[in-house]
Amino acid sequence: MARDREASAATGNFLEGPAFDAADAIAERASAELRALEARLPNPPRTFDDVVLRAELAYHFADHNDDGRIAELDSDDVFEASAARLIEGVLHLAGVSHG
Repeated sequence: MARDREASAATGNFLEGPAFDAADAIAERASAELRALEARLPNPPRTFDDVVLRAELAYHFADHNDDGRIAELDSDDVFEASAARLIEGVLHLAGVSHG
């Protein structure tokens, strides 16, 4: 997840062109690796660790406010806000800190 974050951030450092394309390709590979990891997780989850890893992935791919909180926590959409609270709740119970 750290490699995906770093690669995605690096694309913002370049204008369109070869450097941007190279950074974007790295970001795409890192994101594809995360999607492949998610596909290998048991569904439904078999352990709490499976649930935590799914929550970590969901947190990673969510939109975030400047303070690191999931942006959907402030959504008027009941599903989005509830899902964001569930993600944060699972991470809190697991002792995972973001921010």
